[in-house]
Amino acid sequence: MKLDKITSIRLFQGHNEKLEIVANHQGLDRADILRKAVNDYLAIYYNNHSFLPTTLKEAAEDEAIFKVSSSIK
Repeated sequence: MKLDKITSIRLFQGHNEKLEIVANHQGLDRADILRKAVNDYLAIYYNNHSFLPTTLKEAAEDEAIFKVSSSIK
């Protein structure tokens, strides 16, 4: 599997050879790598930021609370 130039420049910044080896070994295509990259990023981000809401409903509730508390001041 070869990564196109835009994908490699924007996402992988010099790790093409390693990604190609992994992709070929695991039988992955570009879309698989992008999905895995996003999933891994989100997993790491949420593990390091436990204060973030975990659902859209929680996010909406947090936003509503923020708006109410901002209007009180």
